[in-house]
Amino acid sequence: EGGRWWENAIAAFLNRNYPVSWLVRDTLSRAEDFQSAVLRLAGIPIIAEVYYIVGGVSPKEGMVITRNRRGPADLWPLDPLGGA
Repeated sequence: EGGRWWENAIAAFLNRNYPVSWLVRDTLSRAEDFQSAVLRLAGIPIIAEVYYIVGGVSPKEGMVITRNRRGPADLWPLDPLGGA
């Protein structure tokens, strides 16, 4: 999917995609729980590919989110007690 500087600039300015770290900051201030944080980090368009590792405060609240610019490429729930 790329990652050239000019593709990131186009995604940011013309498409209004979030910079990766801005989405993290915005999610930390707006998300009320684990599920809403995962939905935001997985679904809001961003300017570059990234991995997010999200942990909540309750059992089974763990997720690795593999992202491309448009959305999630993969969602991997973490369940340490179940072996994942």
